[in-house]
Amino acid sequence: MTLADFQGSKPYRDLEKLLNPASIAILGASPVVEGSPAASKPSARLLEYLLRYRYRGKIYPINPKYQELEGVKCYARLADLPEPPDLVIIAIPAASVPQAVEDCAKRGVRNVMVISSGFGETGEKGKAAEAALQEMARRHGITVLGPNCQGFVSEPQRATPYFSTCMQKPGDLIPGDVALISQSGAIGGFLYGMANEQNLGLKYLVTLGNEMDLDVADVLGFLSQEPTLKAIGCYVEGCKDGRKFLRGVSMALQQKKPVAVMKVGRTAVGAEAAQSHTGSLAGEDTVYDAAFRQAGAVRVNSMQEMLDFLTLSRHRPYPKGNRLGVVSVSGGAGIWVADQSQSMGLELPSLAEETRKVLGTTLSWFAATRNPVDVADSVTKPDLLGEWTAAVLNDPNIDSVLVVMGIQEKYGVLGARSLIRTLKDRQKPVVVVWIAGPQQLYVELGDAGIPVFRDLGRGLTALAHITSAAGYLANTRDFTKEESPALEIPRFQPGDFDNLTEYETKKVLAQTGLRVPRGALVRTAGEVAASAEKIGFPLVMKLQSPKLLHKTEHGLVKLNVRTQEEAQQAFAEMMQKASALVTPSDVRGVLLEETVANGVEVIVGARLDGSFGPTVMFGLGGIYVELFKDVAFRLSPVTVDEALGMIREVRSSSMLTGFRGGFRYDVKALADAIVKISRIISRHGDLIRELEINPLMVLPEGKGVVAVDALVVGQGEN
Repeated sequence: MTLADFQGSKPYRDLEKLLNPASIAILGASPVVEGSPAASKPSARLLEYLLRYRYRGKIYPINPKYQELEGVKCYARLADLPEPPDLVIIAIPAASVPQAVEDCAKRGVRNVMVISSGFGETGEKGKAAEAALQEMARRHGITVLGPNCQGFVSEPQRATPYFSTCMQKPGDLIPGDVALISQSGAIGGFLYGMANEQNLGLKYLVTLGNEMDLDVADVLGFLSQEPTLKAIGCYVEGCKDGRKFLRGVSMALQQKKPVAVMKVGRTAVGAEAAQSHTGSLAGEDTVYDAAFRQAGAVRVNSMQEMLDFLTLSRHRPYPKGNRLGVVSVSGGAGIWVADQSQSMGLELPSLAEETRKVLGTTLSWFAATRNPVDVADSVTKPDLLGEWTAAVLNDPNIDSVLVVMGIQEKYGVLGARSLIRTLKDRQKPVVVVWIAGPQQLYVELGDAGIPVFRDLGRGLTALAHITSAAGYLANTRDFTKEESPALEIPRFQPGDFDNLTEYETKKVLAQTGLRVPRGALVRTAGEVAASAEKIGFPLVMKLQSPKLLHKTEHGLVKLNVRTQEEAQQAFAEMMQKASALVTPSDVRGVLLEETVANGVEVIVGARLDGSFGPTVMFGLGGIYVELFKDVAFRLSPVTVDEALGMIREVRSSSMLTGFRGGFRYDVKALADAIVKISRIISRHGDLIRELEINPLMVLPEGKGVVAVDALVVGQGEN
């Protein structure tokens, strides 16, 4: 597969009549169990909830057993309805679903939600049934949500065809300006119930079931165009088409809607581990994490983090940078924030001298005017809390402020009102964390549009997430405009990359402009002598066999060979060891190469990911890459700027930039090599499964890079 194979489907489909239907039919409607709607069948709950929440459209229950259900006229067949409904909900056994879809097509129905289970989630037989249903729906031009789908909630239309028991909680729909998309119906219900408890209104909640037709990217793309939405959250278990999902993220960011993703399965290994270091390092979650950051989706780690992100995303303005000012009633709390901030991507810069002077005029002598600012005086001077916060907020070195307070049952409300008065026209974001305070202050701060949290960790994490989101809105890759890279290299043919040795791999890399060491492949003692003399000592010698990928582990690499005698001895030993490991036909000789020294060893690799396609990896090289896993991944192809970002992301990259007065190495040439490898896999992914250069030797500044060792695994290899 090449990059083009991951660029087909677009994430925008018009779902207006599905998510805001003017009429809904329930095929297989059933009565509510008297006194216990939650114990009723899902089809009964759907009807009960539509009525309870006062759906604005028409409802058509369909079941030949009943004349009416819950006071609504019931029809025997779909064909008996007075009009084709905007949405038909199919709630009948799986075996009857295909005929129901055929009936929908005959009636002119274009949107179907299948809540029936018994499809792909049940095994091979169910997958076959789902594939047949998918083909039928596509043939008739019918959009399908599901199967095995719990439904959705659309607050604008008061449409609640969602059979989760979260809809049984008392209360009405809460108007909102954020949305949630969930691949899990149950998690969707948990999030919806938690949001209601926290008075966070959701304009849309959409659960997806098996994603036979509509997937998370389709819904994300549609909601990105909803003008009143401010942010979108996604619960994701996996993406069949990862690039399509990223295009949906890009569409949302273009509309100034930040996107948060809760992706589960961090410890799951991806598809079968590949044979090279690159494959074993590119566990599924590693690639997801890199892809989200590259596209600008904020990754959250829990349902509460998701809701906190959506809550804070409703408040503008967003931070223009990551420089945080802290105003704290507790020195200890300020220290904790300082400790945590760095790992969250936040900086606590020093305050300007003018700011410290302003603070010093009203703070007591024992208060700290540095950042974090210790305002212990707020207990006795609550009216000045807003003034102190404004002083820090107006500092030119600060992009956002976190106010940390606690308890103050007697004067806390006065402090909150001071914040409300002073921060009414603020041009930078302020987040308040008030731990165990009087209930009234939470109400007043919330009514004034000042976000307030009761837990310090939650407040800081939410602010860090929204700071990341603001950075993504300002500058991130646009996945809606990806183009396959044009390379000035030969177009290779099927099989060209299959069963190659290191020597053969380097010949291919040299054609793309990558520099490789001077060397020769030898098969006899005579060839060893002649080639060693021509190349010059010291030499590196490596046995060449496509069956032995990691030669060091088998003692088939010899470094620092300084004489003809050493070269002949090493050649004889390698050939003998190889004879015990592989058949003679699998031994293609020994590679003699010049020694490349005075550089830093790094690894650059590329592989195909099942969800996202071509990817590229960079990290500390040599045998330590798997030991430390200090690596960075990106989706291919990458730009020079993205390659430089990968280099900076790796903790050991300081070795390349003159750490403690050391040498500076050719980072520009390294970035160019990363770009080139990313483009090779993007263009030739139909031929290459994996490509790895380990080590790639980075020479001193201005002298380039050299591919010291290289491995390619072709698509045709077993």
